[in-house]
Amino acid sequence: MSGKIDEILIDRDGDMIRAVGFSQRQLVDIAREPADRRVAVGTIHRVRVARAVHGGVFVDLPGGLVALLDTPNPPQPGRTLLVQVIEPPAADKRARISMRLALEGANVVLLPGGKGASVSKRISAVKREALQGRAHTFLREGEGLILRGGALEIDDATLGAEIDALRAKAASFVRDGAPEMLSSDDAVTALVRTLGAPEARVLTPDAELAKLAGVTHDKFAFDRHDAASLLEKLATPRVDLQSGAWLSVERTAALVAIDVNSGASKDDALTIDLEAAREIARQIRLRDLAGLIAVDILRVVKPGERARLLDAFKHATRHDRRRVDVLGITAGGLVEMTRARSQGRAGE
Repeated sequence: MSGKIDEILIDRDGDMIRAVGFSQRQLVDIAREPADRRVAVGTIHRVRVARAVHGGVFVDLPGGLVALLDTPNPPQPGRTLLVQVIEPPAADKRARISMRLALEGANVVLLPGGKGASVSKRISAVKREALQGRAHTFLREGEGLILRGGALEIDDATLGAEIDALRAKAASFVRDGAPEMLSSDDAVTALVRTLGAPEARVLTPDAELAKLAGVTHDKFAFDRHDAASLLEKLATPRVDLQSGAWLSVERTAALVAIDVNSGASKDDALTIDLEAAREIARQIRLRDLAGLIAVDILRVVKPGERARLLDAFKHATRHDRRRVDVLGITAGGLVEMTRARSQGRAGE
């Protein structure tokens, strides 16, 4: 990511709410949340078990929705449970839920019934070690805690108050009763947290969204930074690089294929590939690409060049909010990498 997000533009994108993040006028990240908060990741429900299936059970959500709970020990039909959405519905798949709750705050994730304290892996090892010891000072028996990187800037009193508020929220959940949505952030709050930009200016051309979320209404919001044009470009395969080289990005049923082309660039192959690595890291965030990603790089022969290029991919993707694993370069000259399909928790 190029820098700290200082402005976020919000709009509706079909049945989703979309947040477009800018850092110093450069488009750096995009996130989406379901407008229907019943199936938004992180939403907590009281549910009733409907029927067992192989490896799990279907449960009834409020409003006639059904979700899948994966468990080797399925609870009996009719039983009520407290669950949290961990994966939204997609195509012909139901939303997936878990009985392991995680309450997210600005700087901490509380895990009722969890165990131990941990720290976000997105911060450096040295800072993480210092924050690890601090995390244990807040821990109570029978709970788990994950401290986000932002906790480094927060004093103990403020952090303790945030944790106590999450504990009170967890204590308010009642297991017995009819299916009910017990807790869900509004979409804009969830998106700002996902982008890691609590201090960013938030604008939307949608008057209803502005009123609901308490953000600035600006009907010309997407004229800023030529945002509408930048979003249109993300729908096309071609991505031009500053050197004159370009990328072709294609989704297939099995993987994402990215081709690096030298185009009009006069740079050598390694220089173009290094430039491409930085832009590819940005494009997979902006286009929300996931699964197996195969990059057809230019000809890189020397072992030292191959190692340098792989390091460049790892460095460029290190701040991605989803896990990215750079697997290596195949015998055919493809850089293989994977990107998780869901965000996971702060410490993952």
